[in-house]
Amino acid sequence: MFTDAIWLASVTTVTLSELAAGTVCTLLCAVLASLARHANRGYWRFRFGWAAWLPIVARDVPVQAVQSWLYALMPRRRRAVFTVASLPAEDERTAAGRCATSTLSLATTPGTVVYDSDPRLGRLLLHRLGDRQGRLESAVQR
Repeated sequence: MFTDAIWLASVTTVTLSELAAGTVCTLLCAVLASLARHANRGYWRFRFGWAAWLPIVARDVPVQAVQSWLYALMPRRRRAVFTVASLPAEDERTAAGRCATSTLSLATTPGTVVYDSDPRLGRLLLHRLGDRQGRLESAVQR
């Protein structure tokens, strides 16, 4: 429902068909998330504090969208790097949950692609625009 709320907040006018489509997609995602949780038998353990990443994601999406356009339109400004984000050492279930949540959060932003993740090693291989670490990347590593 959170994604549906963000979508509703970002549109200027809402038609009934768009609202229905957004609601159906949101409910479908909720069902798929529930099925995934059952498939891994509730293996992942999540921390409530990770919800603090949501405002950072919301802030980074438009900022990175502009950076992406600048990257495409201004060849001199092009700077993209591969980097490894090291996640904190945690018990196996929490590390798996952090890895999954970090991957989803980072992949939501347009300037970052998660190429690989390994919860056992506690790392994510990222490709990002710019050579500086962003706020979200810093947050998932704490």
